[in-house]
Amino acid sequence: MQGTTDVTLASGLWREGRCLRAARIVPLDSETQRTLLDSLAVEVPARRVSGLVAAAVAALDDVAPFGLDEARALTVGDRDRILLGLRAALVGDEMECLCECSCGETLELTVSIRDLLGEPADAPAPVECAGVRAVTGADHERAALRALDDPTAAVDELVRGCMLAGDDVDAAARLLEELDPGAEILLRGPCPACGAEVVAALDPGAYLWTELEHRRAQLELDVHTLARHYHWSEAEIVALGPERRARYIELIAAEAGAA
Repeated sequence: MQGTTDVTLASGLWREGRCLRAARIVPLDSETQRTLLDSLAVEVPARRVSGLVAAAVAALDDVAPFGLDEARALTVGDRDRILLGLRAALVGDEMECLCECSCGETLELTVSIRDLLGEPADAPAPVECAGVRAVTGADHERAALRALDDPTAAVDELVRGCMLAGDDVDAAARLLEELDPGAEILLRGPCPACGAEVVAALDPGAYLWTELEHRRAQLELDVHTLARHYHWSEAEIVALGPERRARYIELIAAEAGAA
């Protein structure tokens, strides 16, 4: 666990005439991670993102507490920025990503979260333009639920739900991309086999969720190993932290190897 991380949001959240952009992100402890994984396991990914964002943000500027309503009010791109900040707080700056080339080769990319976040702009990005507003987390949740029955209708309803005026759905869809460019994170790199440029989309929510599942599985394995060897309780083992647990497990492995 790396520590508290501050992330500047691109669009921010408007409250009482001012735009709140500074998100203070705190790493989630092991128990909170396990609770979120259990409680959100059957939810659509957009709702998982809302739960993770709400749990991770301690304050937005000087406004606290930050909860689900605020997480759902943020743009999709800002929610992804918070998830990237949470991942940095939990694990670190570098992310190992696998991308598939059309030739069948797999490209391994090491991505810096700092680079993905970039330098924040001095002014917040506009959330409305020409009768269209940016997609929020709440919009994303509704569309995700609708997509379970009809993916095509979900896209249409998502765009129409963000239209404040007019009836040109195609033009509105193009504006949505401009209003929240951070909603799509693209990774690029040369294929090691054919040399072609590989372009792949990064989904911070899916990436972080998978990592949290792996971390839970490792924690449960650590608890199993240490409880059998030292007869400590689960609470005592979890309280040790990952570094101390790893050292004890190394001792157990060394002892087994010397036997």
